[in-house]
Amino acid sequence: MKFTGNTILITGGAQGIGYAMAEYLSENGNTIIICDRNAAKLDEVREVHPEFITYVCDLSDKEDRAAFAEKLKAEHPELNFLINNAGIQRNVDLTQGTRDLDRGDAEIEINLRAPIYLTALLLPLLEKNEDSKLLNVCSGLAFAGDRFPEMPIYCATKAGIHAYTRTARVQFKPLGIRVMEIIPPMVDTNLNPEHAAMLRAQDPKYSDPDVVPPPDVYVRRTFAKLEEGEDEIKY
Repeated sequence: MKFTGNTILITGGAQGIGYAMAEYLSENGNTIIICDRNAAKLDEVREVHPEFITYVCDLSDKEDRAAFAEKLKAEHPELNFLINNAGIQRNVDLTQGTRDLDRGDAEIEINLRAPIYLTALLLPLLEKNEDSKLLNVCSGLAFAGDRFPEMPIYCATKAGIHAYTRTARVQFKPLGIRVMEIIPPMVDTNLNPEHAAMLRAQDPKYSDPDVVPPPDVYVRRTFAKLEEGEDEIKY
């Protein structure tokens, strides 16, 4: 079952796994909408893919998120496939109290609250349109916080996404919405370059593309399994 003929929103679609998914799905006759808070990255995407529909949106902002959802309802009422991909990853030292929690971007807002609320805001479209689908991007770190303790909030938010996806799958089934989840390993993206550099310095295996695949390779392998009907894909 190929994913064809859909109108797809990919959050955080200007780079990394999100961009690789946009390119892959565009090859199969889908309308691609991507949003990102980085306007410069979206400009770069449009230079390569002028056919992509792009929006600047900070999904961690409640008002921006709600306004974006209303714009989608008005301009793309045929939307039937939501991919919650946007996320950030930070090193956080829990022994420093609130110091690391309060500086930098809010992982809980972007990684957990935003996909839950965006899904709720767009549920009327998904429920109305045929062959609707929801795909949440989790992470292997949801299950490996003790192995990578430098990123406790990221691990916690991805564990939350995993739990949310499993419950949403049950609740959305009567609505005719297929709920899927992909659980990537470490992929060669710019999500947390400092941590990736540290791992490569410690162990050369993290420079091996068979261990840390490029985004396009990961996406093609993963979507092959989704197209076979699997709903939860571990790598």
